[in-house]
Amino acid sequence: YLDTLTVLGKEGVDLEAAQKKVAAVIRRQHHIRVGQKDDFKTYNQQEALQNINQAALIFKIAFYSIAGISLVVGGIGIMNIMLVSVTERTREIGILKSMGMTDRGILRVFVLQGAWIGIVGTAVGYGLEGGRALVELMYCDFMGRAGDELFNQVAKWQSMSAGVLKMPLVVR
Repeated sequence: YLDTLTVLGKEGVDLEAAQKKVAAVIRRQHHIRVGQKDDFKTYNQQEALQNINQAALIFKIAFYSIAGISLVVGGIGIMNIMLVSVTERTREIGILKSMGMTDRGILRVFVLQGAWIGIVGTAVGYGLEGGRALVELMYCDFMGRAGDELFNQVAKWQSMSAGVLKMPLVVR
């Protein structure tokens, strides 16, 4: 018996109507009466493409969430380092105040030092990993290299859905 049947519609054919007609023919060939459950399943590439796009969106949201949490944790770390820096440098702050520096000026010095630490740390980390993480997060390139056949078909399905190729109907 057949395991898979792929049907390719002509240009301008309504995919859902074609899917229903193919299902009706198979029901008749399998002697399935009205009201009985089908012993086969029909899929079309548009449904598969929607599922893949939804999975890609979930992955993208998960990775952006992880990146956001990492940024918050990094910010808390810098904040703690600055707090320790201020408490350890009370003598220096006293000297700066005695020389006439305002509280606002002292705050500006510490904020600029914290910003400098964050910028240098980011640049060093980005340089050490070769600059790939940001690009992979933005474009989900990690999926294309996953080796999973499902993700390797995305480009073909997208070109099919754009009308370059016709959308096949797969029946299993």
